[in-house]
Amino acid sequence: MRIKRLLFSIIICIFVVALCSCSKAPSSATLLIYMCGSDLESKTGIASENINELLSANIPDNVNVIIETGGSTKWQSNNIPSDKIMRYVVKDHRLQEIASLDDACMGSADTLQSFVEFGTTAYPSDNTMLLLWDHGGGTVKGGML
Repeated sequence: MRIKRLLFSIIICIFVVALCSCSKAPSSATLLIYMCGSDLESKTGIASENINELLSANIPDNVNVIIETGGSTKWQSNNIPSDKIMRYVVKDHRLQEIASLDDACMGSADTLQSFVEFGTTAYPSDNTMLLLWDHGGGTVKGGML
């Protein structure tokens, strides 16, 4: 569990460093987080812990953090329903709901495509990063969303 939290924190730090290392400061940035809770959330609440870490962060005004949640039989906190796909923006240390969709398979390319198209259209920016949060094994073990 600590490894997942550490990895998530490292990825967020890399995103912030990448934004700051540009020779010209970006006027805007968007971080899209596709969060498939799976059993990491329903059994141990790791996704909720990561969301709470995000809510405690000081996110600059020119950075949008958009989260899509789904794929878990039970969410441990933040009143996230398990029978819907939810979209949130992180603002003022809170999750603000921006969309509630019918439940769908988070492992479907269509579900991911819908989120990416939504995020890039509704929150256009100079820099966009997509983070796939799930319980897969990645390229080493053959990930599954």
